[in-house]
Amino acid sequence: MRKPVRNYFVIFKVVFSLIFINGISDILGQTPMSLNMAIEKTLQNNYDIKISEYNTQIAKERNNWGYAGALPSISVGASQSNMRSSNSSFDRSTLKPSITLNWMLFNGFKVQINKNRYELLEQLTSGNGTLLVENTMHALILGYFSAVLEENRYKILQSNLQFSADRYANAQAKQEFGAGRTYDMLIAKNAWLTDKALVLNQQMVVDARLRNLLLIMGDKDSNLPQLADSLIVEYKPLSLGELSDQMLSENTTLKNQLLNLRLLDRNVLLEQSSRYPSLALSSSADYQLAPSSINSAAVVAQNDNVSNFYASLVLNYTVFDGQKISTNIQIAKIQKEIGLLSLESLQHELTNRLASLIDLYNVRNELVLLAIENEAASQLNLTMADEKYRSGAISSLEFREVQKNYLQAALNKVLSQYNLIESHVDLLRLSGGLLNNLAQ
Repeated sequence: MRKPVRNYFVIFKVVFSLIFINGISDILGQTPMSLNMAIEKTLQNNYDIKISEYNTQIAKERNNWGYAGALPSISVGASQSNMRSSNSSFDRSTLKPSITLNWMLFNGFKVQINKNRYELLEQLTSGNGTLLVENTMHALILGYFSAVLEENRYKILQSNLQFSADRYANAQAKQEFGAGRTYDMLIAKNAWLTDKALVLNQQMVVDARLRNLLLIMGDKDSNLPQLADSLIVEYKPLSLGELSDQMLSENTTLKNQLLNLRLLDRNVLLEQSSRYPSLALSSSADYQLAPSSINSAAVVAQNDNVSNFYASLVLNYTVFDGQKISTNIQIAKIQKEIGLLSLESLQHELTNRLASLIDLYNVRNELVLLAIENEAASQLNLTMADEKYRSGAISSLEFREVQKNYLQAALNKVLSQYNLIESHVDLLRLSGGLLNNLAQ
C-alpha cells in the first residue's frame, strides 16, 4: 500500500527540484520545511489518499475470473429427520449429508465481458486515485506558496513598521528638544499605529495559512512549520502545440473519460449478450444414513443406507420478453454516444483552457518583471523622500504617501511572483505534467 506513495514522491522531487529554488535558513533551531518534504508527508499522511489506495485495492480484489462468474459454486450441507410411529413400535432417525455443484457453462459471453469490465474498473479506480493525488498535490503546492506569500507580506509589513517606528521615535526626540512640531509627531504616531495593526493582522493570516497547509498534509503537529522555499520560479517559454499534444495524451481527467467510454462500450456488449442462450450444469449427491447408535438394529435392517446422485443440464433461451432486451441494447448505445460527446466536449474545453492559461502565464511573467522594476524605483523614491523629509523639503503627509507607494509596490511584487507560480502549477496539472506518466 505504501509503494505508490514512494513512486509519487520520486516524481515530485524531480519535477519541483527543477522548478523552485530553496531559500530561508534554519530558524530558531527548527528545520525549515521544503516543498519536497511537504509533498512526502502529504503522500504518507493525507486521509483522502489513504482511502483512495484502499479503494484501488478493493477494485484489484474484484478483478478475477471467479468474481466474473467463470468458476462453479460448490456447497455442502446436511439434514436430519426423525420419525416416530403412532403405535410407538419403533422410532427412526436419519442423517443426510449432501454436496451440490452449480456451474454456468455458457451465458452469452457475459463472463468474458464482465472480466474485461472489472479490469477497466480497476484501471478507472486507479485513475481516479491518481486524479485525487493530483488534485491534492495541486492544493498542497498552492497552499505552500500561499503561506510563503503571506510570510513575505508579513516581513514587508514588519520592515515597514520598523521604518514607521524609527520615524515616530525621531519625531518624539525632535519635539522633546523643541525642534519638532506636535502635528508631525502625531502623523508619525498614527502611521506607526496603523502599520502595527497591519502586522498583527498579517500574523493571523500567516498562522491560518500554515494550519491549512498542515491540514492538507494530514500532519497533526501543533507546531507551525517554518517554510524553506521562496517565491522565485524560473520562467520557461511554453508552446501551445507541444503542451496541447501532451495534454491530450497525459491529462488524467481525459484518461479517465476514455476508460469510462470503454466501459460504456462493454455495457453495450453485455446487453447484447442477453440475446444468446444460456447453458448451466447442476449436480448433487447425498447419502442417507441411519446410525445404529440412534436406531434399533431392526429399524436399520429394514431401511438400508442409500446413496443418490443427480445431474442436469439446463438450456435457456429467451424467445420474447416484451422487447426489453432490444430496449436495453438501444439505451446502452445511446449512453455510449453521450460518452463520446462528453469526451469531445472535455477535449474542447481543456484545449481552450490551456490556451488561456498559457496567455495568462506569459502575461504574469511580464507583470513580475514590471513589479520588480516598480519596487526598485519605489525604494529609490522612498530613500530620496526620507532625505527631503529630514531636510524639511516635503511634509509628513507627502512622505507618508511615498512610504505607502513603496509598501504597495513591495506587496505587489510578491503577489505577482505567487501568481506566476500559480499559473505554472495550473499548466502542469492541465498538461498532465504534475504526475507525468504515473497513472499508466
